[in-house]
Amino acid sequence: MQVFSGRIGERAALVNRLLVDHIGWRGLLVAAALSALLGLYIRRSVAESAVCQEQRRTQPRVGLFACMRGHWKLALYLMLLMAACSMFSHGWQNMCPTFLQVNLHLPAGSGTAVMLAFSMSPWMGTVAIVLALLA
Repeated sequence: MQVFSGRIGERAALVNRLLVDHIGWRGLLVAAALSALLGLYIRRSVAESAVCQEQRRTQPRVGLFACMRGHWKLALYLMLLMAACSMFSHGWQNMCPTFLQVNLHLPAGSGTAVMLAFSMSPWMGTVAIVLALLA
């Protein structure tokens, strides 16, 4: 889930960088609401694939507790780990643009560009490591 959260944050930072000067924060709020409504519309309008419908009919649905049986220590560890990671990362991500604008007197777009670069750096590092391992 954290992977998807990071990707969404990068897109949001990019949209903010491109549009905040033109439509303001209220316009960005409307754009976010419209994208959420578009997602709901697609979910209601697009039918599931035939393969997915067939799997739902033939395979029994397993509940959450049945899946977690015997793995509660691992689940608890992962929940605590993700909570700790979120506390460290989101606090910095939320305060960094304000810090850059107030203390370093950078314009709003520059703070967003720095945050966009920060959020891209783990992915660039991962690609570099994978390429180095493949070489």
